[in-house]
Amino acid sequence: MKVQELRQLLSTADRARLEKAFVESYKKFSKQKKEEVDLIKEITLYRALDLMNMMDEDDMWIQIYEYGVKKKIKPREFLQESYQKRINVKMENKNEQE
Repeated sequence: MKVQELRQLLSTADRARLEKAFVESYKKFSKQKKEEVDLIKEITLYRALDLMNMMDEDDMWIQIYEYGVKKKIKPREFLQESYQKRINVKMENKNEQE
């Protein structure tokens, strides 16, 4: 069936409902896709930070964390707390050296 034939069969109200349903479905799909991409970015950040943690690379851990935040990746709460602890330790070490 061609599009023109389908349009002729559907009333204006039917077409409006069909278009509305299509738009709503598209919006839901787009939102799910964005959430999926955000989750993948968050997992990638977590894995990179975990690797730096295993290697005892605190400075690199901080740099990767800050880069992720700059790229609008929202780290989980425990990563935010870990970041604050690492920054505090870094500041204390810097103050002791001076």
